[in-house]
Amino acid sequence: MKQIALVDPAAYAKELAGKAFANVFGMVQGRADRVKTEKDGISSLDTALRDFRSEMRNVTSGGSVVSYKATVSDPNAAVATTSGSSVSGVFQFHVYQLAKPAHYNSAPLAEFDAAAGGKLRVEVGSTAAEIDLGKLGSQNGKATLATLAEAINADPDLKGKVIARTEVDENDQERLIVESKETGAKQQVKLSVDGGDAALKNAIDEGKPEPGQDLLYSVDGGAKLKSGSNTITHAGTTILFTRDTGSFTVTVKDDAAGTRAGLEKFVKAYNALHEVLTDLTKPGDVLGGKAGGPLQGQSDVNGLRRELARALNMVVGDAYLLRTGLELKKDGTLSLDRDKLEATLKVAPDALDRFFGKAEKGGDGVLARLGDIVAGWLDGDKSLIKQRTDAAERAEKAVEKEKAKFNERYEHMVSDLTTRFWKVRMLQERLNDALLRLDGVLDTPTK
Repeated sequence: MKQIALVDPAAYAKELAGKAFANVFGMVQGRADRVKTEKDGISSLDTALRDFRSEMRNVTSGGSVVSYKATVSDPNAAVATTSGSSVSGVFQFHVYQLAKPAHYNSAPLAEFDAAAGGKLRVEVGSTAAEIDLGKLGSQNGKATLATLAEAINADPDLKGKVIARTEVDENDQERLIVESKETGAKQQVKLSVDGGDAALKNAIDEGKPEPGQDLLYSVDGGAKLKSGSNTITHAGTTILFTRDTGSFTVTVKDDAAGTRAGLEKFVKAYNALHEVLTDLTKPGDVLGGKAGGPLQGQSDVNGLRRELARALNMVVGDAYLLRTGLELKKDGTLSLDRDKLEATLKVAPDALDRFFGKAEKGGDGVLARLGDIVAGWLDGDKSLIKQRTDAAERAEKAVEKEKAKFNERYEHMVSDLTTRFWKVRMLQERLNDALLRLDGVLDTPTK
């Protein structure tokens, strides 16, 4: 007789339990996917807001929205660098002398007996250090001025204060030169030797100290001015004098291209944030099978976009958005009209700074208002991003806990069904044994 097909208890138990829990696991996984999608959306919003704030601060990082450029009539005479506080104009400079560092030039010396010990004292300004001469010798105990220069440069107290080197004079003799890092008449370098080789002491004592020298210059034919440095700031522009004497002009004027480039970066950053907000909050199409944004229907996220737009539409004194050349379009994106911007730069360049203001908290311009809005989302334990992230993480843990609970129930059902199906299996096996015995009695082959 035909044998009864035996069931696989474990496989059959898992199959039936899987069917029983399919809907439950599907719902739980759906919640997990929604939580993850929302958490990813919050992370995207966090990144977009931080990128926008960074670019927002860059708008006035130089002190002004308006960029300036400076042209030096003789590029060999000076280098001019503008800032946000630069004032337009043509400035005439005359240099009488450049600022110079202080020097100490030793007398010539081929080598000295470092084994004799002693100390070299180096003084520059209020800094003093001593070099242990006994540690400088080679195997024969001798040392050179070049070795001494290396020791001076390596001393931690003298780093950034002096630089030492050696030079060979016209008689092919080596001299030690110690020069102050800073320039100006107040700079002095002093060297002295206490003990040790008399030859080194004589070379140092016979040396020639040269005090530093101040920069002497005048502006627009005025009185002589002096500075300890060759870098000065005049009318907001930094001037580095590079030629010892002579006259030259520095022309400073607003840089329309630079200003436009800065504003274009701001526009790009704002539109990037707007695009992220649009994607995160776009409505879904159930009939069309299209999923909505991960933060769709959330009023505060939709409100953020409106808050940003209201901030840009502020009027600050006589300054307003359109006057800067910027415009909010119907789709919510920002655009820059170059012609309007250049017209404002010609007539009232200060209107840009009045409108934007500073990005610092407490300012009265658009950047401060935008900064306050963004800070409410990003900064502190009570920020909206932090609250939303914490809520998403709590939901994530709740879903994981729910998953674990149903997994436990599923495993329990599998175990129970497996036990039951083993009993069925045992009955099947006994029936098959009975069939075999009956085949023997009836002498009928089993098919």
